[in-house]
Formats: sequence, structure tokens, C-alpha cells
Amino acid sequence: MTEVKEIKDLLIERGIWSADDQRDPLTDRDATELVFQWMRDQVAPNVIILPAETENSTLIQIFLKRREGGVIFPYILDSAQTIERAICLSALVLNDFLHSHPECAR
Repeated sequence: MTEVKEIKDLLIERGIWSADDQRDPLTDRDATELVFQWMRDQVAPNVIILPAETENSTLIQIFLKRREGGVIFPYILDSAQTIERAICLSALVLNDFLHSHPECAR
């Protein structure tokens, strides 16, 4: 099994992606957007999720930022070489992150 297939299988297993949808969120931008929307649906209204390029690197990091009062609390969920892969990997760790940071959960 390839790593790409393993990631897609984990997305399906965790209820993030439908087994009936033949698109691959690691390569199909529209499919990736659905995974990203799933992520946004999991977090509290005062939390945003956004991708950003890292300085001095080709990695894309997925940040989660929580605003409380005038303070912003930044977290990094995961990173990868492509936006699609970074979003999928971040989706896979999001539930564990939210268990550790319930103040960020919806």
C-alpha cells in the first residue's frame, strides 16, 4: 500500500472522507477543499485554520489560531510539501489536537 493510499484510507476510516467519493483529496483541489471545510466545521467560531508557507523552506504549514479577547494563540497542526497533503495530514491530527485543546473545539 502506498503512503498516498494509506492517507486516503485513514481519512475514510476517521469519517473525514467518504469511501463512495472516488476523488483523491491529496491530488484533487476540490476534494481537498471538502476536507478543509470538514476541519473548519470542527473548530470553535473564534478559531481559524489557515495554510501558510514557511520562511526559508518549501513547506506549507497548517496553522490554527484561536482568539480570546485581544490575544491570539497560534498552533501548528502539520506541514507538507503541497497544500493538499498538508491539509490532509492536518485533518488526521485535528481530533487529537481538539481533545488536548477543548477550548478550540466546536
